[in-house]
Amino acid sequence: MKIEIGESLMYSWLKHIQKCQIVQTNWKVSPSWDLYEIEKLAGVMEITKEEFLKQGYDIYKVSVQFFL
Repeated sequence: MKIEIGESLMYSWLKHIQKCQIVQTNWKVSPSWDLYEIEKLAGVMEITKEEFLKQGYDIYKVSVQFFL
């Protein structure tokens, strides 16, 4: 299995420095999944996006609308 150095570095930083208990790399949404409560999901994404942007990290490549 090929592991990108950037992914490995970010995974280690999240797990060991930031003490995140749940970390997943190479995760993608399945096109067969149904999304529920889109408004709540969009709200959570907006809040987390703003918080990460304060630290200089743009963590979302797409919005929740992309999946509709």
